[in-house]
Amino acid sequence: MSFKAPPQLIKNKNSFLQALFLKIQVLCQPSYHPVYLQFVIGVVLFIVISFFLSQNSLSRFENYFFDTYCKLSPQIYTSPAIVIVEIAEDSTQLMGKFPWPRKYNAALIEILKQWNAKIIFFDIMFSFPGIKPEEDAQLAKAIKEHGRVYLPVYQDRLNPPSHWHHSNLNIEQFSHGQGHIHIQPESDGIVRRVSAVLTDKKSVSYPHIALQLAADYLGKKSRPEDLVPRQALAKDGTFYVNWAGKWNETFSHYSYADVFKSYIAIQKKQKPIIDLEVLRDKIILVGFTGSTGSDVKTTPLESAYPGIGIIANTLNMILLNHFILIVPDWVNFLLLGLIAGLAFIFCIPFRPMRSTLWIVLLLMIWALLCFYLRTYNLILLKASYGLAYLILFYAVSAVLSKAIADRDHLKLLELATRDGLTGLYLRRYFLIVLEQAVKNARRLHRPVSLIMIDVDHFKTINDKYGHEAGDMLLKNIAYILNAMTRARRVEAQSDRVARYGGEEFIILALDADVKDAAFNVAERIRIAIEANVVKYRNNQNVSATISLGVAQLRDNEEVGEWIRRADQALYQAKSEGRNCVRIAK
Repeated sequence: MSFKAPPQLIKNKNSFLQALFLKIQVLCQPSYHPVYLQFVIGVVLFIVISFFLSQNSLSRFENYFFDTYCKLSPQIYTSPAIVIVEIAEDSTQLMGKFPWPRKYNAALIEILKQWNAKIIFFDIMFSFPGIKPEEDAQLAKAIKEHGRVYLPVYQDRLNPPSHWHHSNLNIEQFSHGQGHIHIQPESDGIVRRVSAVLTDKKSVSYPHIALQLAADYLGKKSRPEDLVPRQALAKDGTFYVNWAGKWNETFSHYSYADVFKSYIAIQKKQKPIIDLEVLRDKIILVGFTGSTGSDVKTTPLESAYPGIGIIANTLNMILLNHFILIVPDWVNFLLLGLIAGLAFIFCIPFRPMRSTLWIVLLLMIWALLCFYLRTYNLILLKASYGLAYLILFYAVSAVLSKAIADRDHLKLLELATRDGLTGLYLRRYFLIVLEQAVKNARRLHRPVSLIMIDVDHFKTINDKYGHEAGDMLLKNIAYILNAMTRARRVEAQSDRVARYGGEEFIILALDADVKDAAFNVAERIRIAIEANVVKYRNNQNVSATISLGVAQLRDNEEVGEWIRRADQALYQAKSEGRNCVRIAK
Protein backbone atom coordinates (compact mmCIF):
# COMPACT_ATOMS: atom_id res chain seq x y z
CA MET A 1 0.00 0.00 0.00
CA SER A 2 1.58 3.27 -1.12
CA PHE A 3 1.44 6.44 0.93
CA LYS A 4 0.90 9.83 -0.68
CA ALA A 5 1.81 12.95 1.23
CA PRO A 6 -0.91 15.56 1.66
CA PRO A 7 -0.65 18.35 -0.96
CA GLN A 8 -0.16 21.01 1.72
CA LEU A 9 3.06 19.28 2.85
CA ILE A 10 4.63 19.30 -0.63
CA LYS A 11 6.90 22.32 -1.24
CA ASN A 12 5.83 24.29 -4.29
CA LYS A 13 8.67 25.03 -6.70
CA ASN A 14 6.93 28.22 -7.77
CA SER A 15 6.81 29.64 -4.25
CA PHE A 16 8.47 32.91 -5.34
CA LEU A 17 5.97 33.43 -8.15
CA GLN A 18 3.12 32.63 -5.77
CA ALA A 19 4.43 35.15 -3.26
CA LEU A 20 4.66 37.74 -6.01
CA PHE A 21 1.11 36.92 -7.12
CA LEU A 22 -0.16 37.27 -3.55
CA LYS A 23 1.58 40.65 -3.26
CA ILE A 24 -0.18 41.80 -6.44
CA GLN A 25 -3.47 40.62 -4.96
CA VAL A 26 -2.81 42.68 -1.84
CA LEU A 27 -2.07 45.72 -3.99
CA CYS A 28 -5.36 45.23 -5.81
CA GLN A 29 -7.46 45.28 -2.64
CA PRO A 30 -9.29 48.64 -2.59
CA SER A 31 -9.40 48.62 1.20
CA TYR A 32 -5.62 48.49 1.49
CA HIS A 33 -5.19 52.26 1.39
CA PRO A 34 -1.61 52.56 2.80
CA VAL A 35 -0.28 50.27 0.06
CA TYR A 36 -2.18 52.19 -2.62
CA LEU A 37 -0.85 55.48 -1.27
CA GLN A 38 2.72 54.16 -1.20
CA PHE A 39 2.30 52.86 -4.76
CA VAL A 40 0.97 56.21 -5.98
CA ILE A 41 3.85 58.05 -4.29
CA GLY A 42 6.31 55.68 -5.96
CA VAL A 43 4.78 56.36 -9.38
CA VAL A 44 4.84 60.13 -8.80
CA LEU A 45 8.50 59.92 -7.73
CA PHE A 46 9.29 57.95 -10.89
CA ILE A 47 7.67 60.64 -13.04
CA VAL A 48 9.54 63.43 -11.21
CA ILE A 49 12.94 61.68 -11.38
CA SER A 50 12.32 60.86 -15.06
CA PHE A 51 11.66 64.55 -15.73
CA PHE A 52 14.93 65.44 -13.97
CA LEU A 53 16.66 62.80 -16.08
CA SER A 54 15.30 64.29 -19.29
CA GLN A 55 16.53 67.74 -18.21
CA ASN A 56 19.88 66.44 -16.93
CA SER A 57 19.11 68.24 -13.66
CA LEU A 58 21.47 66.13 -11.54
CA SER A 59 24.55 66.79 -13.66
CA ARG A 60 26.51 67.95 -10.61
CA PHE A 61 25.96 64.58 -8.94
CA GLU A 62 26.76 62.75 -12.18
CA ASN A 63 30.05 64.65 -12.32
CA TYR A 64 30.78 63.60 -8.74
CA PHE A 65 30.19 59.94 -9.59
CA PHE A 66 32.33 60.23 -12.73
CA ASP A 67 35.20 61.71 -10.69
CA THR A 68 34.81 58.95 -8.09
CA TYR A 69 34.95 56.27 -10.79
CA CYS A 70 38.17 57.83 -12.14
CA LYS A 71 39.79 57.87 -8.70
CA LEU A 72 38.80 54.32 -7.82
CA SER A 73 39.59 52.79 -11.20
CA PRO A 74 42.93 51.01 -11.66
CA GLN A 75 45.56 52.73 -13.79
CA ILE A 76 44.87 52.32 -17.50
CA TYR A 77 47.41 50.96 -19.99
CA THR A 78 49.09 53.75 -21.95
CA SER A 79 50.19 53.45 -25.56
CA PRO A 80 53.98 53.26 -25.95
CA ALA A 81 53.59 55.35 -29.12
CA ILE A 82 53.13 58.52 -27.04
CA VAL A 83 56.21 60.37 -25.79
CA ILE A 84 56.07 63.72 -24.02
CA VAL A 85 58.92 66.19 -24.24
CA GLU A 86 58.12 68.59 -21.42
CA ILE A 87 59.29 72.14 -20.94
CA ALA A 88 59.69 72.35 -17.17
CA GLU A 89 61.83 74.29 -14.68
CA ASP A 90 65.06 72.47 -15.53
CA SER A 91 64.70 73.49 -19.20
CA THR A 92 64.10 77.17 -18.42
CA GLN A 93 67.08 77.19 -16.06
CA LEU A 94 69.33 75.87 -18.82
CA MET A 95 67.95 77.75 -21.83
CA GLY A 96 66.72 80.92 -20.22
CA LYS A 97 63.34 82.52 -19.73
CA PHE A 98 60.64 81.75 -22.27
CA PRO A 99 60.03 82.65 -25.10
CA TRP A 100 63.17 81.06 -26.43
CA PRO A 101 64.80 81.74 -29.77
CA ARG A 102 62.95 79.65 -32.34
CA LYS A 103 66.18 78.09 -33.46
CA TYR A 104 65.89 75.87 -30.37
CA ASN A 105 62.60 74.38 -31.63
CA ALA A 106 64.08 74.04 -35.12
CA ALA A 107 67.06 72.16 -33.63
CA LEU A 108 64.67 69.91 -31.65
CA ILE A 109 62.85 69.01 -34.88
CA GLU A 110 66.19 68.18 -36.50
CA ILE A 111 67.11 65.89 -33.57
CA LEU A 112 63.69 64.16 -33.65
CA LYS A 113 63.93 63.76 -37.40
CA GLN A 114 67.39 62.20 -37.08
CA TRP A 115 65.92 59.62 -34.67
CA ASN A 116 62.92 59.01 -36.91
CA ALA A 117 60.18 60.42 -34.69
CA LYS A 118 57.03 59.68 -36.67
CA ILE A 119 54.85 62.67 -35.73
CA ILE A 120 55.63 65.87 -33.82
CA PHE A 121 53.14 68.20 -32.14
CA PHE A 122 54.09 71.52 -30.57
CA ASP A 123 51.64 72.68 -27.91
CA ILE A 124 53.10 76.16 -28.44
CA MET A 125 51.57 79.11 -30.26
CA PHE A 126 54.06 80.76 -32.62
CA SER A 127 51.69 83.69 -33.07
CA PHE A 128 54.11 86.61 -33.29
CA PRO A 129 57.22 87.02 -35.43
CA GLY A 130 60.41 85.85 -33.77
CA ILE A 131 63.15 88.13 -32.51
CA LYS A 132 65.18 87.34 -35.61
CA PRO A 133 63.42 86.73 -38.94
CA GLU A 134 66.03 84.19 -39.97
CA GLU A 135 65.05 82.05 -36.96
CA ASP A 136 61.44 81.96 -38.17
CA ALA A 137 62.69 80.83 -41.54
CA GLN A 138 64.86 78.21 -39.85
CA LEU A 139 61.86 76.85 -37.90
CA ALA A 140 59.64 76.88 -40.99
CA LYS A 141 62.30 74.98 -42.93
CA ALA A 142 62.64 72.33 -40.20
CA ILE A 143 58.86 71.85 -40.09
CA LYS A 144 58.70 71.52 -43.85
CA GLU A 145 61.57 69.06 -44.07
CA HIS A 146 60.17 66.78 -41.38
CA GLY A 147 56.79 66.77 -43.11
CA ARG A 148 54.61 65.59 -40.19
CA VAL A 149 54.70 68.43 -37.70
CA TYR A 150 51.36 69.62 -36.31
CA LEU A 151 50.56 73.00 -34.76
CA PRO A 152 47.66 74.06 -32.53
CA VAL A 153 44.80 76.49 -33.04
CA TYR A 154 42.95 77.93 -30.10
CA GLN A 155 39.51 79.47 -29.72
CA ASP A 156 39.27 82.40 -27.32
CA ARG A 157 35.69 82.32 -26.01
CA LEU A 158 36.26 84.92 -23.32
CA ASN A 159 36.14 87.81 -25.79
CA PRO A 160 33.08 87.51 -28.02
CA PRO A 161 32.81 87.15 -30.87
CA SER A 162 35.00 84.06 -30.50
CA HIS A 163 38.49 84.71 -31.79
CA TRP A 164 40.75 82.01 -33.19
CA HIS A 165 44.48 82.09 -32.45
CA HIS A 166 46.86 80.70 -35.06
CA SER A 167 50.60 80.49 -35.37
CA ASN A 168 52.39 82.90 -37.70
CA LEU A 169 51.28 82.10 -41.25
CA ASN A 170 54.90 81.91 -42.42
CA ILE A 171 55.36 79.01 -40.05
CA GLU A 172 51.87 77.42 -39.99
CA GLN A 173 51.71 77.01 -43.76
CA PHE A 174 54.45 74.38 -43.67
CA SER A 175 52.82 72.27 -40.92
CA HIS A 176 51.17 68.99 -41.83
CA GLY A 177 47.95 70.14 -40.21
CA GLN A 178 46.33 71.95 -37.33
CA GLY A 179 43.95 70.86 -34.59
CA HIS A 180 42.17 72.74 -31.87
CA ILE A 181 43.43 72.51 -28.29
CA HIS A 182 40.45 74.28 -26.73
CA ILE A 183 39.71 72.93 -23.26
CA GLN A 184 36.55 74.16 -21.58
CA PRO A 185 36.23 73.17 -17.90
CA GLU A 186 32.74 72.51 -16.61
CA SER A 187 30.91 74.74 -14.14
CA ASP A 188 32.88 73.34 -11.19
CA GLY A 189 36.20 74.08 -12.93
CA ILE A 190 37.07 70.42 -13.67
CA VAL A 191 37.94 69.17 -17.16
CA ARG A 192 36.09 65.97 -18.03
CA ARG A 193 35.33 66.29 -21.74
CA VAL A 194 36.77 67.76 -24.91
CA SER A 195 35.09 68.89 -28.13
CA ALA A 196 35.52 66.62 -31.12
CA VAL A 197 35.26 69.47 -33.65
CA LEU A 198 35.07 73.26 -33.45
CA THR A 199 34.17 75.58 -36.31
CA ASP A 200 35.34 79.15 -36.78
CA LYS A 201 33.25 82.04 -38.10
CA LYS A 202 34.38 81.19 -41.64
CA SER A 203 32.91 77.69 -41.26
CA VAL A 204 36.35 76.12 -41.18
CA SER A 205 36.27 73.02 -38.97
CA TYR A 206 39.13 72.07 -36.68
CA PRO A 207 39.11 68.57 -35.17
CA HIS A 208 40.71 68.13 -31.78
CA ILE A 209 44.47 67.84 -32.18
CA ALA A 210 44.44 64.35 -30.63
CA LEU A 211 42.10 63.19 -33.42
CA GLN A 212 44.41 64.69 -36.02
CA LEU A 213 47.47 62.97 -34.59
CA ALA A 214 45.71 59.62 -34.14
CA ALA A 215 44.29 59.67 -37.68
CA ASP A 216 47.76 60.35 -39.10
CA TYR A 217 49.44 57.70 -36.93
CA LEU A 218 46.81 55.05 -37.72
CA GLY A 219 46.77 55.91 -41.41
CA LYS A 220 43.06 56.81 -41.48
CA LYS A 221 42.01 58.60 -44.64
CA SER A 222 38.54 59.57 -43.42
CA ARG A 223 37.77 62.65 -41.35
CA PRO A 224 39.60 62.59 -38.01
CA GLU A 225 36.36 63.20 -36.09
CA ASP A 226 35.00 59.91 -37.49
CA LEU A 227 37.34 58.13 -35.08
CA VAL A 228 34.94 59.00 -32.25
CA PRO A 229 32.12 56.42 -31.98
CA ARG A 230 28.65 57.86 -32.15
CA GLN A 231 27.83 56.34 -28.74
CA ALA A 232 30.71 58.30 -27.16
CA LEU A 233 29.52 61.72 -28.32
CA ALA A 234 27.34 63.83 -26.07
CA LYS A 235 24.59 66.04 -27.47
CA ASP A 236 26.93 69.05 -27.50
CA GLY A 237 29.56 67.25 -29.57
CA THR A 238 31.94 66.54 -26.69
CA PHE A 239 33.27 63.22 -25.46
CA TYR A 240 34.64 62.11 -22.11
CA VAL A 241 38.37 61.76 -21.54
CA ASN A 242 39.32 58.33 -20.25
CA TRP A 243 42.02 59.35 -17.79
CA ALA A 244 44.92 56.91 -17.72
CA GLY A 245 46.16 57.95 -14.28
CA LYS A 246 48.05 60.65 -12.46
CA TRP A 247 50.43 62.81 -14.48
CA ASN A 248 53.71 61.59 -12.99
CA GLU A 249 52.64 57.92 -13.13
CA THR A 250 51.65 57.69 -16.80
CA PHE A 251 53.27 58.16 -20.21
CA SER A 252 56.95 58.52 -21.08
CA HIS A 253 58.24 61.94 -19.97
CA TYR A 254 61.52 63.43 -21.11
CA SER A 255 62.89 66.86 -20.42
CA TYR A 256 63.30 69.27 -23.32
CA ALA A 257 66.77 70.16 -22.01
CA ASP A 258 67.73 66.49 -21.51
CA VAL A 259 67.02 65.75 -25.19
CA PHE A 260 69.61 68.38 -26.17
CA LYS A 261 72.09 67.20 -23.54
CA SER A 262 71.72 63.61 -24.71
CA TYR A 263 72.22 64.62 -28.35
CA ILE A 264 75.39 66.52 -27.47
CA ALA A 265 76.65 63.58 -25.37
CA ILE A 266 76.13 61.19 -28.29
CA GLN A 267 78.04 63.54 -30.61
CA LYS A 268 80.90 63.48 -28.12
CA LYS A 269 80.76 59.70 -27.83
CA GLN A 270 79.62 59.99 -24.22
CA LYS A 271 76.83 58.22 -22.38
CA PRO A 272 73.55 60.15 -22.92
CA ILE A 273 70.97 60.93 -20.26
CA ILE A 274 68.26 59.61 -22.61
CA ASP A 275 68.62 56.84 -25.11
CA LEU A 276 67.21 58.74 -28.07
CA GLU A 277 66.15 55.45 -29.65
CA VAL A 278 63.03 55.76 -27.46
CA LEU A 279 61.88 58.49 -29.85
CA ARG A 280 61.88 56.28 -32.92
CA ASP A 281 58.45 55.92 -34.63
CA LYS A 282 56.75 57.76 -31.77
CA ILE A 283 54.24 60.60 -31.54
CA ILE A 284 56.18 63.37 -29.82
CA LEU A 285 54.14 65.89 -27.81
CA VAL A 286 56.10 69.01 -26.93
CA GLY A 287 54.58 71.32 -24.34
CA PHE A 288 54.73 73.06 -20.99
CA THR A 289 54.33 71.22 -17.70
CA GLY A 290 54.45 72.20 -14.07
CA SER A 291 54.56 75.85 -13.09
CA THR A 292 56.33 77.00 -16.25
CA GLY A 293 53.13 77.14 -18.28
CA SER A 294 49.82 78.83 -17.74
CA ASP A 295 47.90 75.98 -19.35
CA VAL A 296 47.28 74.04 -16.13
CA LYS A 297 43.83 72.56 -15.51
CA THR A 298 41.96 70.65 -12.82
CA THR A 299 40.99 67.09 -13.69
CA PRO A 300 39.09 64.37 -11.78
CA LEU A 301 42.45 62.91 -10.71
CA GLU A 302 44.55 65.98 -9.85
CA SER A 303 43.98 69.65 -9.09
CA ALA A 304 46.91 70.70 -11.34
CA TYR A 305 47.24 68.86 -14.64
CA PRO A 306 49.15 70.26 -17.66
CA GLY A 307 47.28 70.89 -20.88
CA ILE A 308 49.70 68.69 -22.82
CA GLY A 309 48.72 65.87 -20.45
CA ILE A 310 45.05 66.27 -21.35
CA ILE A 311 46.00 65.96 -25.02
CA ALA A 312 48.08 62.87 -24.23
CA ASN A 313 45.17 61.19 -22.38
CA THR A 314 42.79 61.99 -25.23
CA LEU A 315 45.26 60.67 -27.81
CA ASN A 316 45.83 57.52 -25.75
CA MET A 317 42.14 56.61 -25.59
CA ILE A 318 41.79 57.19 -29.33
CA LEU A 319 44.77 55.01 -30.22
CA LEU A 320 43.55 52.22 -27.93
CA ASN A 321 39.87 52.76 -28.87
CA HIS A 322 39.04 53.09 -25.16
CA PHE A 323 36.20 55.55 -25.54
CA ILE A 324 33.70 55.99 -22.74
CA LEU A 325 30.30 55.15 -24.20
CA ILE A 326 27.33 57.24 -23.07
CA VAL A 327 24.17 55.23 -22.50
CA PRO A 328 21.15 56.75 -24.33
CA ASP A 329 18.46 58.38 -22.21
CA TRP A 330 15.85 55.76 -23.15
CA VAL A 331 18.06 53.05 -21.64
CA ASN A 332 18.45 55.11 -18.47
CA PHE A 333 14.64 55.48 -18.37
CA LEU A 334 14.21 51.72 -18.65
CA LEU A 335 16.77 51.10 -15.90
CA LEU A 336 15.07 53.68 -13.69
CA GLY A 337 11.77 51.89 -14.30
CA LEU A 338 13.40 48.57 -13.37
CA ILE A 339 14.72 50.08 -10.13
CA ALA A 340 11.27 51.47 -9.35
CA GLY A 341 9.71 48.06 -10.02
CA LEU A 342 12.16 46.31 -7.69
CA ALA A 343 11.51 48.93 -5.02
CA PHE A 344 7.76 48.28 -5.37
CA ILE A 345 8.20 44.50 -5.08
CA PHE A 346 10.48 44.55 -2.06
CA CYS A 347 9.26 47.62 -0.18
CA ILE A 348 5.47 47.61 -0.62
CA PRO A 349 4.03 47.31 1.95
CA PHE A 350 6.72 49.07 3.96
CA ARG A 351 8.30 47.05 6.78
CA PRO A 352 11.07 48.97 8.59
CA MET A 353 13.66 46.20 8.94
CA ARG A 354 12.97 44.27 5.74
CA SER A 355 12.51 47.36 3.56
CA THR A 356 15.68 48.96 4.92
CA LEU A 357 17.73 45.87 4.11
CA TRP A 358 16.30 45.64 0.59
CA ILE A 359 16.86 49.34 -0.14
CA VAL A 360 20.46 49.15 1.11
CA LEU A 361 21.01 46.05 -1.03
CA LEU A 362 19.50 47.70 -4.11
CA LEU A 363 21.62 50.82 -3.56
CA MET A 364 24.79 48.73 -3.31
CA ILE A 365 23.93 46.63 -6.37
CA TRP A 366 23.13 49.70 -8.48
CA ALA A 367 26.28 51.58 -7.39
CA LEU A 368 28.51 48.54 -8.00
CA LEU A 369 26.89 47.88 -11.38
CA CYS A 370 27.50 51.48 -12.49
CA PHE A 371 31.11 51.32 -11.27
CA TYR A 372 31.77 47.97 -12.93
CA LEU A 373 30.32 49.03 -16.30
CA ARG A 374 32.23 52.33 -16.24
CA THR A 375 35.55 50.82 -15.14
CA TYR A 376 35.69 47.54 -17.05
CA ASN A 377 33.26 48.03 -19.94
CA LEU A 378 33.61 51.81 -20.45
CA ILE A 379 29.82 52.22 -20.31
CA LEU A 380 28.65 55.32 -18.45
CA LEU A 381 25.25 55.04 -16.78
CA LYS A 382 23.52 57.95 -15.03
CA ALA A 383 23.90 56.57 -11.54
CA SER A 384 22.55 59.46 -9.48
CA TYR A 385 18.96 59.18 -10.73
CA GLY A 386 18.55 55.56 -9.64
CA LEU A 387 20.17 56.30 -6.29
CA ALA A 388 17.99 59.39 -5.82
CA TYR A 389 14.85 57.37 -6.56
CA LEU A 390 15.71 54.62 -4.09
CA ILE A 391 16.63 57.06 -1.31
CA LEU A 392 13.57 59.27 -1.84
CA PHE A 393 11.20 56.31 -2.16
CA TYR A 394 12.56 54.83 1.05
CA ALA A 395 12.39 58.15 2.92
CA VAL A 396 8.84 58.94 1.79
CA SER A 397 7.70 55.36 2.50
CA ALA A 398 9.25 55.50 5.97
CA VAL A 399 7.56 58.82 6.76
CA LEU A 400 4.25 57.54 5.38
CA SER A 401 4.56 54.33 7.37
CA LYS A 402 5.29 56.31 10.55
CA ALA A 403 2.32 58.61 9.92
CA ILE A 404 -0.01 55.65 9.34
CA ALA A 405 1.34 53.89 12.44
CA ASP A 406 0.76 57.04 14.51
CA ARG A 407 -2.74 57.36 13.08
CA ASP A 408 -3.52 53.74 13.92
CA HIS A 409 -2.05 54.21 17.38
CA LEU A 410 -4.29 57.22 17.94
CA LYS A 411 -7.29 55.22 16.78
CA LEU A 412 -6.45 52.42 19.18
CA LEU A 413 -5.88 54.94 21.95
CA GLU A 414 -9.24 56.51 21.20
CA LEU A 415 -10.95 53.13 21.26
CA ALA A 416 -9.27 52.37 24.59
CA THR A 417 -10.05 55.73 26.19
CA ARG A 418 -13.30 56.97 24.59
CA ASP A 419 -16.87 55.80 25.02
CA GLY A 420 -18.28 54.46 21.77
CA LEU A 421 -21.68 56.11 22.16
CA THR A 422 -20.92 59.57 23.55
CA GLY A 423 -17.29 60.06 22.59
CA LEU A 424 -16.47 61.02 26.21
CA TYR A 425 -13.62 59.52 28.23
CA LEU A 426 -14.18 56.08 29.68
CA ARG A 427 -14.26 55.71 33.44
CA ARG A 428 -10.99 53.79 33.74
CA TYR A 429 -9.06 56.36 31.69
CA PHE A 430 -10.71 59.24 33.54
CA LEU A 431 -9.45 57.85 36.85
CA ILE A 432 -5.89 57.90 35.45
CA VAL A 433 -6.35 61.54 34.41
CA LEU A 434 -7.83 62.27 37.83
CA GLU A 435 -4.79 60.90 39.67
CA GLN A 436 -2.47 63.14 37.61
CA ALA A 437 -4.72 66.16 38.14
CA VAL A 438 -4.57 65.66 41.89
CA LYS A 439 -0.76 65.60 41.82
CA ASN A 440 -0.59 68.76 39.71
CA ALA A 441 -3.13 70.61 41.87
CA ARG A 442 -1.23 69.86 45.07
CA ARG A 443 2.13 70.69 43.52
CA LEU A 444 0.86 74.05 42.20
CA HIS A 445 -1.50 74.69 45.14
CA ARG A 446 -4.49 75.13 42.80
CA PRO A 447 -8.13 74.25 43.58
CA VAL A 448 -9.81 71.42 41.67
CA SER A 449 -13.36 70.11 41.89
CA LEU A 450 -15.46 67.15 40.77
CA ILE A 451 -19.00 67.32 39.41
CA MET A 452 -21.05 64.11 39.43
CA ILE A 453 -24.07 64.10 37.10
CA ASP A 454 -27.02 61.72 36.80
CA VAL A 455 -29.88 61.91 34.28
CA ASP A 456 -33.19 62.07 36.11
CA HIS A 457 -35.73 59.31 35.42
CA PHE A 458 -33.65 57.90 32.59
CA LYS A 459 -35.26 54.44 32.90
CA THR A 460 -38.67 56.01 32.40
CA ILE A 461 -37.44 57.70 29.19
CA ASN A 462 -36.15 54.37 27.91
CA ASP A 463 -39.39 52.64 28.72
CA LYS A 464 -41.51 55.37 27.11
CA TYR A 465 -39.53 56.17 23.95
CA GLY A 466 -37.23 53.19 23.59
CA HIS A 467 -33.50 52.62 24.03
CA GLU A 468 -32.68 54.33 20.73
CA ALA A 469 -34.22 57.54 22.01
CA GLY A 470 -32.32 57.12 25.27
CA ASP A 471 -29.03 56.74 23.41
CA MET A 472 -29.81 59.83 21.34
CA LEU A 473 -30.52 61.79 24.53
CA LEU A 474 -27.24 60.64 26.13
CA LYS A 475 -25.27 61.71 23.04
CA ASN A 476 -26.96 65.09 23.12
CA ILE A 477 -26.20 65.59 26.83
CA ALA A 478 -22.56 64.58 26.22
CA TYR A 479 -22.31 67.15 23.45
CA ILE A 480 -23.61 69.91 25.77
CA LEU A 481 -21.21 68.87 28.56
CA ASN A 482 -18.24 69.00 26.20
CA ALA A 483 -19.26 72.30 24.65
CA MET A 484 -19.87 74.10 27.95
CA THR A 485 -16.73 72.87 29.71
CA ARG A 486 -14.49 73.78 26.75
CA ALA A 487 -16.08 77.21 26.46
CA ARG A 488 -14.96 77.92 30.02
CA ARG A 489 -11.25 78.05 29.09
CA VAL A 490 -8.73 77.31 26.30
CA GLU A 491 -8.50 73.79 24.92
CA ALA A 492 -5.11 73.08 26.53
CA GLN A 493 -6.66 73.72 29.98
CA SER A 494 -10.21 72.46 29.29
CA ASP A 495 -12.06 70.47 31.93
CA ARG A 496 -12.28 66.72 31.50
CA VAL A 497 -15.64 65.02 30.97
CA ALA A 498 -16.25 61.27 31.20
CA ARG A 499 -19.12 58.83 31.10
CA TYR A 500 -19.02 57.31 34.57
CA GLY A 501 -21.81 54.77 34.23
CA GLY A 502 -24.96 54.09 32.23
CA GLU A 503 -26.55 57.53 32.58
CA GLU A 504 -23.93 59.01 34.92
CA PHE A 505 -21.30 61.55 33.94
CA ILE A 506 -18.40 63.12 35.79
CA ILE A 507 -16.54 66.41 35.20
CA LEU A 508 -13.10 67.37 36.45
CA ALA A 509 -13.15 71.17 36.87
CA LEU A 510 -9.58 72.48 36.92
CA ASP A 511 -8.63 75.65 38.79
CA ALA A 512 -12.15 75.79 40.24
CA ASP A 513 -13.11 75.85 43.91
CA VAL A 514 -16.43 74.40 45.02
CA LYS A 515 -18.38 77.65 44.52
CA ASP A 516 -16.94 78.27 41.04
CA ALA A 517 -17.66 74.67 40.04
CA ALA A 518 -21.19 74.76 41.45
CA PHE A 519 -22.42 78.13 40.21
CA ASN A 520 -20.33 78.80 37.05
CA VAL A 521 -20.17 75.25 35.74
CA ALA A 522 -22.73 72.89 37.24
CA GLU A 523 -25.66 75.30 37.42
CA ARG A 524 -25.12 76.54 33.86
CA ILE A 525 -25.00 72.98 32.60
CA ARG A 526 -28.20 72.10 34.49
CA ILE A 527 -30.05 75.04 32.97
CA ALA A 528 -28.81 74.23 29.43
CA ILE A 529 -29.88 70.58 29.60
CA GLU A 530 -33.25 71.43 31.14
CA ALA A 531 -33.93 73.73 28.18
CA ASN A 532 -32.68 71.21 25.61
CA VAL A 533 -35.21 69.24 23.58
CA VAL A 534 -34.32 66.34 21.28
CA LYS A 535 -36.50 65.68 18.24
CA TYR A 536 -37.25 61.98 17.88
CA ARG A 537 -39.39 59.96 15.49
CA ASN A 538 -42.76 61.45 14.49
CA ASN A 539 -41.52 64.79 15.86
CA GLN A 540 -41.65 63.51 19.42
CA ASN A 541 -39.94 65.85 21.86
CA VAL A 542 -37.61 64.05 24.24
CA SER A 543 -36.11 66.03 27.12
CA ALA A 544 -34.62 65.36 30.51
CA THR A 545 -33.24 67.02 33.61
CA ILE A 546 -30.11 66.23 35.55
CA SER A 547 -29.00 66.21 39.15
CA LEU A 548 -25.48 67.31 40.07
CA GLY A 549 -23.19 66.91 43.05
CA VAL A 550 -20.05 69.04 43.52
CA ALA A 551 -17.01 68.35 45.73
CA GLN A 552 -13.70 70.20 46.03
CA LEU A 553 -10.50 68.27 46.68
CA ARG A 554 -9.34 68.55 50.28
CA ASP A 555 -5.78 68.54 51.52
CA ASN A 556 -4.39 65.02 51.81
CA GLU A 557 -7.68 63.53 50.60
CA GLU A 558 -7.62 60.26 48.66
CA VAL A 559 -9.16 60.20 45.21
CA GLY A 560 -11.63 57.52 46.22
CA GLU A 561 -12.88 59.59 49.16
CA TRP A 562 -13.15 62.66 46.91
CA ILE A 563 -15.33 60.78 44.42
CA ARG A 564 -17.43 59.36 47.27
CA ARG A 565 -18.17 62.85 48.60
CA ALA A 566 -19.19 64.07 45.13
CA ASP A 567 -21.43 61.03 44.78
CA GLN A 568 -23.01 61.78 48.18
CA ALA A 569 -23.73 65.33 47.03
CA LEU A 570 -25.37 63.89 43.88
CA TYR A 571 -27.45 61.53 46.02
CA GLN A 572 -28.51 64.52 48.11
CA ALA A 573 -29.62 66.40 44.95
CA LYS A 574 -31.70 63.42 43.79
CA SER A 575 -33.27 62.95 47.21
CA GLU A 576 -34.19 66.64 47.42
CA GLY A 577 -36.32 66.67 44.28
CA ARG A 578 -33.80 66.24 41.43
CA ASN A 579 -32.94 68.87 38.76
CA CYS A 580 -30.66 70.74 41.16
CA VAL A 581 -27.04 71.21 42.25
CA ARG A 582 -25.79 70.24 45.69
CA ILE A 583 -22.37 70.83 47.28
CA ALA A 584 -20.65 68.13 49.31
CA LYS A 585 -20.21 68.95 53.01
